[in-house]
Amino acid sequence: MPAQLSEHEGRISVASYVMALEGDRRCFFYGTNYKTARQQNAWYPFYDVELGTPQGECEPRDAVYWRPLSAGRAVVNPTGSPATVELLRGHLTVSADEVDELTLGPKQAALLKLSGR
Repeated sequence: MPAQLSEHEGRISVASYVMALEGDRRCFFYGTNYKTARQQNAWYPFYDVELGTPQGECEPRDAVYWRPLSAGRAVVNPTGSPATVELLRGHLTVSADEVDELTLGPKQAALLKLSGR
């Protein structure tokens, strides 16, 4: 049993939650009540990223699911194969690197910020 929720598990959990956001409900919690006593909580940088409010529904795009938000995007690849999605200029990773293409492995996710937001 891992000592904590992995970064990969945390990112796909948050991105999948964002796909289902409705209205002003914007609280995500994954705590020790859901894990064994040996596991510890982990805090990753993407937990602090403000992506804003939903600006449309979750939709399929280039073999992934995509959700536009006022200050970013959530992207999830729920399939068993790698998937690549083309992005417009102005998308940043959580570490502030600009990206114009994103390749996600099987069952991976990304949280992207919009530059200037």
